[in-house]
Amino acid sequence: MRQSPRRIYQAGEKMPTSSSEYGKMWRKKHKETGICQKCLFPAIPGMSLCKKHLETNKGLGLKYRQKLKQDAFMAYGGKCACCGFDQPNALVIDHINGGGNKHRKEIGPLLYRWLKEQGYPSGFQVLCANCNMSKSNNKNCTLKH
Repeated sequence: MRQSPRRIYQAGEKMPTSSSEYGKMWRKKHKETGICQKCLFPAIPGMSLCKKHLETNKGLGLKYRQKLKQDAFMAYGGKCACCGFDQPNALVIDHINGGGNKHRKEIGPLLYRWLKEQGYPSGFQVLCANCNMSKSNNKNCTLKH
């Protein structure tokens, strides 16, 4: 492994074996020293970023998550499969045959990213929040549409 011009480890410390391990060590060191990991200006206490980069990262993360969610909705029809409601702020992805709670425990909280990585597999549908709640309580949506 090529040695970085900026050594972040002390003499006698184990040298990182991969770039991800090096990155984790670098971020930890900068968080401890109070230096922003992107620009080397003072970071917010207890954080690894300065105020400017923290705000930038929040915005980028939000846009990325919104795009993932929108892409998933479009891959599964873009509107509620039960009633046809199409306002994105009230739509959710539903496991058609149930088992969503178990599945979330297996993959964690990143369902939309998982769906994209798997190529939007079958077994999922878009439902509005009302139909999803009705289905979760009764195994089928019982709302009158």
